[in-house]
Amino acid sequence: MVIPNLQSLKIRPDKSIIVQIIKDKTGLNRISQLEFLQPNNKNIWLISTKPLSTKYTTYTVSPDEYSNIIIDINNFLKETGDKSFRFIH
Repeated sequence: MVIPNLQSLKIRPDKSIIVQIIKDKTGLNRISQLEFLQPNNKNIWLISTKPLSTKYTTYTVSPDEYSNIIIDINNFLKETGDKSFRFIH
């Protein structure tokens, strides 16, 4: 998933994030491909069922942490000044 959109990623990768759901080891192997699309490692976010030790921002599927990704996405969009993608709560 690319937030806010693919066009933004192409023009200004520093104002876009890629969120990848890691289901298994195959997903881990594909992470290097994301660096080709998003050169800024801090803008590659991973979601997995188990904690990962990587250079990327990671979230685990647990009640306490999973909801943080929505808050963090919203904060990222506010920081970058993007108004095209918003969560309403």
